[in-house]
Amino acid sequence: MDINSKQYKKLIKEIARRNEVKPEVVHQVVLSQFEAARVGMKRADSYNNFFPYIKLPYLFTFKVSPGRRKLYLEKARKTIENVYNQERSTNN
Repeated sequence: MDINSKQYKKLIKEIARRNEVKPEVVHQVVLSQFEAARVGMKRADSYNNFFPYIKLPYLFTFKVSPGRRKLYLEKARKTIENVYNQERSTNN
C-alpha cells in the first residue's frame, strides 16, 4: 500500500480516531516500524550465513527466501575464492 494513497490515509485516520491520537503520530509509528526493519535487514551477513527474520507485529515478517539465500551464499563463496586465488597468485 502506498503511503500517499487514499486507502492508507483513511486507515491512519481510523487508527488515530480509535486510539485518540493525531494521525501524524500513527503515521510516524508506522514509518518507524519500517525503518527498524530496514536497519535489521541491513545486518544480513551472507559471509557468515546470517539472514535475520524481522517481524512487524500485526503486519508481516521480512525474511530471505531459500532461493535468494542460496544465491547470496554462492556469491559470497565465489568472492572469497577470488580473493584467496588473487592472494595466492601474488605470493607466487
